[in-house]
Formats: sequence, structure tokens, C-alpha cells
Amino acid sequence: GWGAYDAVVYAGMGEPTLRLDTLLSSCEAIRKLLPPQVPIRLNTNGLGSEHAGRDISLPLRRSGVSHVSVALNTADPAQYHALMASPYGERGLEIAADFALRCAAEGLVVEVTAVERPGV
Repeated sequence: GWGAYDAVVYAGMGEPTLRLDTLLSSCEAIRKLLPPQVPIRLNTNGLGSEHAGRDISLPLRRSGVSHVSVALNTADPAQYHALMASPYGERGLEIAADFALRCAAEGLVVEVTAVERPGV
């Protein structure tokens, strides 16, 4: 059983949404094995929709993702670009924030994270 586990989490040393097809298909397969109350969470930089060229919030929800954690890390666009090395420049912050809003509109539980450090 899943008694020892609280959730399935996609996270790590890379952006999970860069391999969107793999992410979606694995979520679908895992969701079929889990009790419905066990969340599937995606930790992301929030740039996946821009990378995919389409809004990915609905496909994420349909695949079984229930929670999304978006790393914004700052409220300043220039600082965001400096911290995150966004390929979208200063637009990256707006793109990531919009992704968080779209996920919330799809009914996903959304968490936005930031870092505490000098100058941020």
C-alpha cells in the first residue's frame, strides 16, 4: 500500500516539463495505481507552457497532477532572470506567474515558492 508515502513528487535537478509527453504519460500510469487521495505534485519553474508553445495546465490536471509548486523566487523581473537564467529573459517571471494562475483556474492546488537570501 501507499501508507508510508504522502505523495508522488516530480522534482529534481532538471525541469520536469521539458519532457512533457513523458511527464504526462507517467502521471497517467501512476494515477491509476494510487488511491485518489494521494496527491501527485509537480515542482516546476513554471515555464513549461511557453516551452511547449501551448497552455499545459489542463493536460497536467487530466494526467492526474493534483498539486503544482512554482518557483518564482522574486517579484522583480530582472532579478528573476538573474536567479533563474530564464531563456525568456525578464518575461520569465510573468510567464511563470501566469502559469501558476492557469493551474489554479484548472483546479490544481498551487504553491508559489521563493528563496530567502540577501538582496532578494
